[in-house]
Amino acid sequence: MKKYYFAWPESRDGELVFDSQEEISLEVVKSIENMTSDLALFVSEHLYYRMLVKNFSEVLVWLEEFDVVSKFFKFNHDYIPYHHELNRLMINALNGTYVYFQHFGYKLSTEENKQQLTYFRELRNAFLEEHFLYRFFDKLRNYAVHCSIPVTLLRSSIEEPSKAFHFDVHALLRDYNAWGDVRKDLQKDRQSGNDKYCVRTFIMQALLIYQEFHLLVNVDHIQHVRSILAQLRMLIRTEKNQGRFPVFLIIDEEIPEKVEMQSAIESNYMLAVDALKDLTIDIGEKDTGGLTI
Repeated sequence: MKKYYFAWPESRDGELVFDSQEEISLEVVKSIENMTSDLALFVSEHLYYRMLVKNFSEVLVWLEEFDVVSKFFKFNHDYIPYHHELNRLMINALNGTYVYFQHFGYKLSTEENKQQLTYFRELRNAFLEEHFLYRFFDKLRNYAVHCSIPVTLLRSSIEEPSKAFHFDVHALLRDYNAWGDVRKDLQKDRQSGNDKYCVRTFIMQALLIYQEFHLLVNVDHIQHVRSILAQLRMLIRTEKNQGRFPVFLIIDEEIPEKVEMQSAIESNYMLAVDALKDLTIDIGEKDTGGLTI
């Protein structure tokens, strides 16, 4: 017969010891395992959003580096390698948005969660209608796949003396016919003289929009995760001002010297907290029972 224990690890003379143990039922073990599995699923799904953000953030970092090195350029051809690299990063970022939306749409459809799938589609349509950048980047990916590189314009102005990369509205309209409703936006901007879009500005604004969408589409999942974190924090015991989660010890009474140890609680907890921090949902020290995170 197997017995199950919570055990809180302590480091003593360089060795890991478990002085504090508490026997628990198999039902408690299963409950904790379900909670940590839910956290692992949340972290796995959050990876798609994290990749989306990282791809766009890499473009912004690269633009910052370009601002520094471009001050020393003497010839036009000095810009060409940087222009090519920018488009590589930009296409990666646009493809990342496609992967993100395709993944969540497919995942919801296969789970037969019609209500959540309907909400996902309605929210996506609402964002497409409300946010120009959302629908522009949606179509810009298709432009990059079927037509040409997305960033073609490098210019400076009195307001912006340093050279900056832009999307060229004239080229976008001239070279591609499948813009759909976005064509009206592009034509309107061209007629009003707003015929170039700053790459850096658009990305920074788009990241805020993607974050808002991700928070809204995952609001129930996020609340569920926060509830799990609150329950798991109740398991923390403090030793010398350090919060410690327990591990599972599984002991077979017929082989008492063979002890099986499982310790998924802390790792999944910390990964879930990191994911929430990506979304600016802070889990502070006060909320973690003293755990330093």
